[in-house]
Amino acid sequence: MIDCWTVLELLKEPLPTAVIGLGKRGLKHISVLERCPATALVGLCDSRPEALAPFSGAVHTSTDAERLLSEVGPSAAVVAVSHDAYMPLIGHCLAKGVSCLKEKPLARSLSEARQLERLAAGAEGKLAIAAQRRHGDMLSAIRAVMAAKGRPPIAFQYVYTLGLTPSGRDWRDSRDLAGGGAILDMGYHVIDLLTALLGVPQCVSAFDQRPGGSADGYVENGATLLLSYPAGTSGTVIISRHLSPEAERATFWFEDETVEFDGQRVTSVRDGERVWLADMQSSEELIHRQLHAFLRLHSGEPNMSCDVASSLESMRAIELCYQALESDGIAHTRPEAPEPSWRTRSTPAASALAPVREGGFSQ
Repeated sequence: MIDCWTVLELLKEPLPTAVIGLGKRGLKHISVLERCPATALVGLCDSRPEALAPFSGAVHTSTDAERLLSEVGPSAAVVAVSHDAYMPLIGHCLAKGVSCLKEKPLARSLSEARQLERLAAGAEGKLAIAAQRRHGDMLSAIRAVMAAKGRPPIAFQYVYTLGLTPSGRDWRDSRDLAGGGAILDMGYHVIDLLTALLGVPQCVSAFDQRPGGSADGYVENGATLLLSYPAGTSGTVIISRHLSPEAERATFWFEDETVEFDGQRVTSVRDGERVWLADMQSSEELIHRQLHAFLRLHSGEPNMSCDVASSLESMRAIELCYQALESDGIAHTRPEAPEPSWRTRSTPAASALAPVREGGFSQ
């Protein structure tokens, strides 16, 4: 596993980095950046002065992202803001040659993701998407089993619940601001992992678990997804913000072996014998690994797992889920499948910086 010192040798000197959005996720990024010798934390931005107060005097702070970029001139920025605020921020950063590590999801919709792809293609700065599960040992362990067998699993089941108390007052409860509910936000972790393993599904069935949302528009608080893939694998994903207890577990069935994840470790069961394969890393460790991949992408290494191209495949899978919710419960892969009308949106120009809401995600 590559470490910070190896990345530092690649970069030659610590990369001046800012963090925009000081929610739960942004604060974790700050902790990792401060401990990584390959980065130098040079600035923090949040629209809430109270979020910046604990860092006053220790690092440059600002409630205005454009001013922060001009005053400290970072080479890179971690962008961890609400889903509706990221596009103009990233557009402005990339135009200034500032590479961005953007918190998941890639976008609020597939059309917005393609708009972001076009922004990144013509920019000097690099764009990476922070999708934790791609950097964990669980993915590596399941890939190793697939490689040894020369085939994907026959079936799988993945359950991911958070056990949160509904509030109805968070930006995630607004369809216009968030772009979607549990499927797009917390479900991105699961769907991105499955996409890295199996590709884009060819058929999706999707069902709401119960109503959610606010006056700004409906968002799903949970969903049950039935997915089938071109190589013959099929499986079920159950995601929920509010079902209790908080849990994450998965099972992948092969012809003569079962790979299980219990939230802490990955094991293999074959002929009645259970064998350890991997442990689940902490959130901080996964963020550290994401940072390494981002820094390598910034240095010019192509085809990294965190780039926009790989994340676009995950957005295609997520869009199929929403197409299924909007239709008769089933959606099939099509070259240019139309998005539900509420998911096709126009995004402000990159020069019109939106206020920075609290960043972070509910994982």
